[in-house]
Amino acid sequence: MKKNHNNSAASKIDLNTLKPLLKKHKLYDGDNRFVLEDEKTGGQVALPNEYRTFMEYFNGQYSVKEITSIIYKQHGQVSFNSIMTAIHLLSSAGLLEELDINLDHIKTDKTPHEQIPSIFMRPFLELILVKQVKFFILKSPFLFFFFSAVIILVSACSLPVGLWDFNLKSFLHSSGHSYANSFVLLFILSTLMVTAKAILKALLLLFCVGHFNSLSIRLNLFSFSFGIKETSIYTQNNRAHLITYALVSAILYIFIGTLLCLLHSKLIPLLPFSIPMPTQFENDIKILTILFTFIELDPYRQSEMTKIFNFFYAEDQLKNLTPYLRNCSLNSTMSRKSKLADELRFVIYSVLSLAWAFSFLNFSIKLLTSNIPSIFMNFIPPIVLGPFGLLSTFLILLFLLFIFIYLFIDILQTILQNIYFPLQNTIARFSRKSTKCKDEAITQEFIRKALKSNSFFSGMQDKAIDYLMENLSVKELKKGMDLIVQGDTGHELFLLLKGRVDVIVRKDTGIKKRIVTLGANTVIGELAIIKECERTANVTAIENIIFIEIKDTVFKSLLEQEDIKKDIHRLLTLIEISQFVSTAPIFKDLPSEIMKVFVEAGEMTYFPANHDLVVEGENDKTFYLIIRGKVEIIKHGEKIAELGQGDFFGEIALIADVPRTATVRTLDKCLFLFLEDKAFWGILSENIDLAMYIESIGRNRMEEKKS
Repeated sequence: MKKNHNNSAASKIDLNTLKPLLKKHKLYDGDNRFVLEDEKTGGQVALPNEYRTFMEYFNGQYSVKEITSIIYKQHGQVSFNSIMTAIHLLSSAGLLEELDINLDHIKTDKTPHEQIPSIFMRPFLELILVKQVKFFILKSPFLFFFFSAVIILVSACSLPVGLWDFNLKSFLHSSGHSYANSFVLLFILSTLMVTAKAILKALLLLFCVGHFNSLSIRLNLFSFSFGIKETSIYTQNNRAHLITYALVSAILYIFIGTLLCLLHSKLIPLLPFSIPMPTQFENDIKILTILFTFIELDPYRQSEMTKIFNFFYAEDQLKNLTPYLRNCSLNSTMSRKSKLADELRFVIYSVLSLAWAFSFLNFSIKLLTSNIPSIFMNFIPPIVLGPFGLLSTFLILLFLLFIFIYLFIDILQTILQNIYFPLQNTIARFSRKSTKCKDEAITQEFIRKALKSNSFFSGMQDKAIDYLMENLSVKELKKGMDLIVQGDTGHELFLLLKGRVDVIVRKDTGIKKRIVTLGANTVIGELAIIKECERTANVTAIENIIFIEIKDTVFKSLLEQEDIKKDIHRLLTLIEISQFVSTAPIFKDLPSEIMKVFVEAGEMTYFPANHDLVVEGENDKTFYLIIRGKVEIIKHGEKIAELGQGDFFGEIALIADVPRTATVRTLDKCLFLFLEDKAFWGILSENIDLAMYIESIGRNRMEEKKS
């Protein structure tokens, strides 16, 4: 069989030679995660404990392929996604020795806690003062829980006693229409509150684990403050400590705001000396406290809320939360297969997230509408503010608008996607407007050569090619449109002449996974020719494409013509091979639209009867698919099974360098498709997204009486 993998978007990562090497680091163990810290730079990353199974082999001696083989032999399964995600995260944190490859294109699944932090709390500049602060003498469960209880009690008691009465209309200005110095006040108050939170979190960490990492000075959007890294909390093995820390962190701004208000209204008047404080200090503190608390509970970004879920659930469970919320939280017609609406974590996350969204939206609208009139009055004569007052007023206006727009975009995206996602297939069908090809370069001769050069149609008689030429359509499709829509029933085959497409699988939670990029001279959707089947992936144009469309009725007509029926049977056999391959455990989770990538990488060969394809105890690295004929499986000299057309064996050999567990002998003349491990790993090296999509590959199928 002619090999024709077509992938112009090769990842340029060779899994046979990529040997990850960890820099010198410190390791801190935790219950669910462990923390790696670069000894020189202090760079840190927290990884799930299951990554420990392969991290010990990140020593520069083993390639990704070798690590995969070792892990499979030890555990009976392995995850490409985990290995490549670990390499990506370690490389991003500077914990791997420099790799001569670019990992930026690797798309890793992110949990909510791994999303980008809110721009309000994200440091633009950071100067590390101390890499690590250790006071193990302060480590005390009693102090930790006592301090946490005080914070929770003070915060809870402040809410019902009227402490949070405030006037939205006088935010950041003390009288009339004056906003002079208001932006400076905003910066000072923000700095005070953000710094106080960092100090309190540092104390919590010292009481909980005895140390924290990377004390630094940070310049944020509206503050200049101290900051710390919280990765040391992941070394805590007590779940009660983790949950308590996350919950307390979420309400720290309420605690800080309460203390500042008490300081201003109760303690300062009792002092024998006068401390000048702005008239609206207490009112501004209350409003900023509410704003900062809302921002730190953002379910769409890295925040205190996502941290709580991060401690409650396992890594794999978390990865569905954000896409589920964005795409399905308002969709009551969930998949009957997944029944995700019944899963507690999705229900809780949806309810909390939507409550956050509408509460924050309501508050920000009131704050904005209450202050806009007085702000605009400052730009109208005869009030003269001077350059500084005018600048302060303008910056406050930007601050309020920025909060509203930033929040509104998140909420609008959620609402629109909740409307769009359930109708996505319908929208894709109506928006898919392929047109007749107008490219003068696509001549009849060009199309004929394309058909004959493609492994799918090669070898067909001229008469069959002529018939296809008469009954095919040549079309164009614009970038971003779907050639195939997941869930549709297919009735046509496509041959890509120009351009590239992405094969994308959409899951019920809203996650979209790009599996592979296919280029020119690729056949797509061939299973529709032999049976009415549901499309298992979206095929989306990533640039303007030109393609051939051939209906299934054309092939049925060809089958009725005796002189070319043989050619069509050969073509149908090729399609069946793809179908057979897709049933193997190693490929079972992959969309049928990409099976041809593996089929074309293999070879078809006849073997005579009584031929030993595989010998028990030998190291053979080939996957076999039976196209015609039968084989017997012999273990310890005894026949234990018999396999026929469509069956397969040896898929473990593609993954692990392990001896064959049984002998496989042909019972009659057999036709096989066989795929060697080099070809298999070559495909994965060219398509890292495909490698990462194969979450768990290979099972010991001898338990099912198959080698």
